[in-house]
Amino acid sequence: KNVSLLGTYQKKLQEEFSSFMYKVNQMSNIVQKLAYDNKKLQKIGDLEAKQYLGETDDEKYAKLNENSFDLKVKSDRTVINKKTLLRNENPSTMSQEAFMEEISKDADRRYKDKLRRKERMETFKKQATLAFRRREFEKALSLYNKAIEQICSIPKELLLILTSDSMIKR
Repeated sequence: KNVSLLGTYQKKLQEEFSSFMYKVNQMSNIVQKLAYDNKKLQKIGDLEAKQYLGETDDEKYAKLNENSFDLKVKSDRTVINKKTLLRNENPSTMSQEAFMEEISKDADRRYKDKLRRKERMETFKKQATLAFRRREFEKALSLYNKAIEQICSIPKELLLILTSDSMIKR
């Protein structure tokens, strides 16, 4: 049963291929006639092409009715800022990409620096706590001040004034 179905399918496929090749040959002959230098043969090729396509001039123009098709007008509304394409020769300006990259690098550097300072602050704080428990108050105060210096973003001059003031009030 399967063999007979396969044979029928192959026959149908062969018929379709033969039909296709026949149409290709017809079109090839028409195109060759249209390509000739002889005006008579070109006219014959033109008539054969119209016949093959199934259209006469009257039918073609009858199909072009105003109501038979929709007309859509499209336009490109893209606006390009041409000034950005011109390179600035001014060395004091930089591109947005370069600026953003510098900002990113600066943020990374600041973050890593902050982590290092926080780690140092924790170390000074632990040492100060141990010194305080041993009753070494001056050493503890000095270590606490160093810890504050590490974590504060206050300028050192102002920090010295604040720590000196705290020592006086003690």
